[in-house]
Amino acid sequence: MSENGTSIKTPDSIAGGSFLKLIHNISRNTLAEELGLDLTLEEALALWEKEHVPEDQHALFQQLFSLPALREAFAAGKRSVSFDYDDPRDPLLQHRLTLHLLNDEDSGDIQCIGKIRDEQKSEEEKPADEAVLQSPYRAVIRSYILFAAVPLDRPTIHASHLLRDEQNLAADVALPCPYSKFLKAVAAKWVRSAWADEFLALFSLESLKNAVGAGKATLQHSFSSDTGAFRMDAYLPEAGADDRTCYLALAPAPADSGNGLTTLAGEEGRAAAAAMEDLRIEMEMERAETRKKHRRGSFLLIIFTVIVGLLGGAMLYQRVPEVSSFLNRFLPLEATATPVPEPTPTPVIAETPETVTEYVVFTSPKTFTADIMENGTSRMSTSSENFEAVSVTVSVPEVLTPEDFAKLYAKSGYTLDGSESAVHLSITYTSDGSTASLIPEDAFLIRLTDADGNVLSGYQLMDQPMGGSYAAAIASGVQGEYYKRYPAGEDARYLLLTYYQDGVQHDLYFALRYDDPNVAYEELKSGDKGPFVTALKAKLVELGFLNAKKSGNAQYNKDTEQAVKAAQEHFGLEQTGIADTAFLKRLYRTSVGNLSSSAEETAAPEESPAADGGDSEQQP
Repeated sequence: MSENGTSIKTPDSIAGGSFLKLIHNISRNTLAEELGLDLTLEEALALWEKEHVPEDQHALFQQLFSLPALREAFAAGKRSVSFDYDDPRDPLLQHRLTLHLLNDEDSGDIQCIGKIRDEQKSEEEKPADEAVLQSPYRAVIRSYILFAAVPLDRPTIHASHLLRDEQNLAADVALPCPYSKFLKAVAAKWVRSAWADEFLALFSLESLKNAVGAGKATLQHSFSSDTGAFRMDAYLPEAGADDRTCYLALAPAPADSGNGLTTLAGEEGRAAAAAMEDLRIEMEMERAETRKKHRRGSFLLIIFTVIVGLLGGAMLYQRVPEVSSFLNRFLPLEATATPVPEPTPTPVIAETPETVTEYVVFTSPKTFTADIMENGTSRMSTSSENFEAVSVTVSVPEVLTPEDFAKLYAKSGYTLDGSESAVHLSITYTSDGSTASLIPEDAFLIRLTDADGNVLSGYQLMDQPMGGSYAAAIASGVQGEYYKRYPAGEDARYLLLTYYQDGVQHDLYFALRYDDPNVAYEELKSGDKGPFVTALKAKLVELGFLNAKKSGNAQYNKDTEQAVKAAQEHFGLEQTGIADTAFLKRLYRTSVGNLSSSAEETAAPEESPAADGGDSEQQP
């Protein structure tokens, strides 16, 4: 890794002069999966050694950085291993490679953070201004009372981003939260109200990004609060760097420091950034040691409690008669009246979020926002933090029948047994973050149900109606076509797609017919035509409002209008001759068996879509 923290992706970039910044599990000898690298730690170090370390120092390099040597150093209490070597191209320049050794609190394995820094061989040859700048910034950084990391690309502050927080700012703001809310909490705690707007503008996300684009390394702003003078420092990443993290730091300042903004760049800013990186690594190591001591103390306390409990239980068991006799001396005599039993307390049942249900016309696209984890699955709980909210658009253009499959098989030279159907899905999503591709059946639960919501058997999602691939991925911004096949004999009425948003389950039902009573349809009127008109006329014929001989086309004609008026009169609705959503829902719920009873219902206004099964207004 270079000083700016640039991570590499291929062995070629190692030869180009950069180095890995990695968190590495030594016991498994593989890089962390989220880095997207194919190199092991041994391979990365070997390539670096071959390119940059002089041949006469190879033996010592291999001795210090072999996996057994790193494990042995960690077991001996060392928390870092460093190696100084000469630059083959510049005899006055010396490099230092340092691996900081940490303990993984989850697995107990060792982790490494690698860092490379250029240094001059002697203090006399080092530039005078750089030597002077290194010292004061290290001292100032150690005095910070607040130190937080701000991801510029995804500006959400989590608890793990607060590296130093002696004033317990986390108690004043619920984490995770947007960066703007976090900055307002800082201003409310330390900035006078008269200067709050200026402070918020200087350290806004837009201001930080503009400073990065202008090549600035550090922003500083001094201000006054009710408790004294303070200064906020912002350590900025280099423009174009892979690591787009800014570090905010709050420190006491002299009372006469004034109220102004200072920008640091060049060697001065680099020196401050280097000192900031040392502080971050130091805090990570301190946290790891604290967690280790806490776990050890908790484990010993549990063991001690169990041993004492077992000994006490054994002693009581051996003296049960003596203990019972002693306790009986203090117990009251048995009462003659039958005691009244105490009422059984009502158990308190924790509330669970209700499932949000929507019904959609299957030919209409539906756009929604879903929370997707880094591994491409749904984020079902708000306790998961590593996720992205992506925008998804889904539609069902068509339903393939056994006859459609017969044509497909005939073209391919296969024989169809007449037992297959399929639902055709079109899926598109857009991502502003790290979700470069999705496998739809991993990200969402996609099933088929009957009219009562019972899940039917179906096959795995494919990218072709026949002869396609399973688990086919789709890239951000690209429309993917998929097919959900199922046995043709089953009464499939809905394609059910389940997604999650903020921990709440959403069930999206795509009706596979044009006459579903749960869907909010667009109104039909004279002159309209198409499959929705055909479904309306078929229902009017079924209930006896339209003569079958007059329903032979898909046109909303005069006969259709008169039949609609007759049905509206029967239901006690206004006779407009226009089939609106309220009328269509009443019509499609009615069967021949309950037609007479429906006439006795009052002509009250239809319930709103939200009260009628959670329907959403969708256009056919």
